[in-house]
Amino acid sequence: MFSSKQIKKFLEFASFIVSLGIVISPTAILANNQQPVRQTNQQTNRNHNTTQIINGGLPTNRRDGGSRGSCGFSERLGFVALVPESGVNLSASASPKLYFHLPETTREQTLELVLRDAADRLVYEQFLTVSGKSGIMSVEIPLPTAQKSQRAENNYHWYLSSICDPQNRSQDIVLEGWIGHRQISEAKQQKLANLSAQEKFNFYKDQGFWHDSLELATQDRTQWSQLLTEIDLNEFSDVPLIAAE
Repeated sequence: MFSSKQIKKFLEFASFIVSLGIVISPTAILANNQQPVRQTNQQTNRNHNTTQIINGGLPTNRRDGGSRGSCGFSERLGFVALVPESGVNLSASASPKLYFHLPETTREQTLELVLRDAADRLVYEQFLTVSGKSGIMSVEIPLPTAQKSQRAENNYHWYLSSICDPQNRSQDIVLEGWIGHRQISEAKQQKLANLSAQEKFNFYKDQGFWHDSLELATQDRTQWSQLLTEIDLNEFSDVPLIAAE
């Protein structure tokens, strides 16, 4: 028979275990909910050095992690999105451009751009076929205007994948980040219409509109170099701009 003291200790221990279970369970659920939804990203993150930037819990991966052999990439600069290492990069445009470096490849390459909203619903998907030429390319990201008009602020999760093996998408090299649309007031839009190119660049840069300022900087190498240096990607300052074929 157990003494009353032993029974009391057992009940206290059991109560502690139960309370410990209550503390752990929500954390486990949260961890599961934070896993990338797309299978491609889950597998890529296990195989490559994915950089996770902590900014509101939003994932950012602007570099390919250095594992380029399976895609035929032969250049040290790699597959890189020209964005800051932050959770959300802003644009005032409903159709901003994402600039990225495409390394020289030994064969024709297929890229996939996917855009999802904050609830992980598919918003846009596009496939690009590119040649083996290296350089800085851009791809337009059409943000949904219907949703844009309903809310002043919208954030979207983009994925840019280099498809190494169409039969095995787990081998994809995936870049990812977030883009946020922020509306500009009519008064500021009218002011912008009368500004010079340099003044427009300064405005977008000061307001934190990364995608808009970088697009303007494609016309001015000094501005281009300045922006890329600020985000520690100055090695791409002299890389030429190329178009998809």
